[in-house]
Amino acid sequence: MMGTQKWEIDPESFIKAAGKTQHVADRISQVWQKLDSGTSALGSPWGTDKTGKQFATGDGDNGYIKTKENVGKGLTGPEGMTKSVENLADGQRETGEKVRSELEARNRRSFETRK
Repeated sequence: MMGTQKWEIDPESFIKAAGKTQHVADRISQVWQKLDSGTSALGSPWGTDKTGKQFATGDGDNGYIKTKENVGKGLTGPEGMTKSVENLADGQRETGEKVRSELEARNRRSFETRK
């Protein structure tokens, strides 16, 4: 039955979890940056012969170069994984702060009615 289940949220734990989630986003970005700069520093190690060109560009621009670009966008682009995980962290933080604020307001009201 919907609406009959009770649940609790510890706002401080939720806010703490947001920090850990943000750390995941940061690490994804850092790992990609390290990999990207490391492979970029190698230049074009596959060479310029027919096999090297095939590896680099594939059939119609679907080789290593385009794939690396797409993976980079998928991880760190404006709609990539890093941004999604950052948004999740923001949502966790905002939820924790909102619940904490509501609990504090409820507690204040309970003391005010006792006066």
